Amino acid sequence: MSIPAAHFGIGHGSGAHAPDEYFLIDSTNPKVAGLVDATMGFAEFLYVLASVK
Repeated sequence: MSIPAAHFGIGHGSGAHAPDEYFLIDSTNPKVAGLVDATMGFAEFLYVLASVK
């Protein structure tokens, strides 16, 4: 493969895998991804990964 890959996340949460962790459905802050933006980020990553030869 010719691209580096690592685990990543897009969005905003509270704590790393804590009982009170949450995910924003609809963000009012343009710098913080909501559910749609986070989902599209993962989809774009997978598309790039699948197109590498």
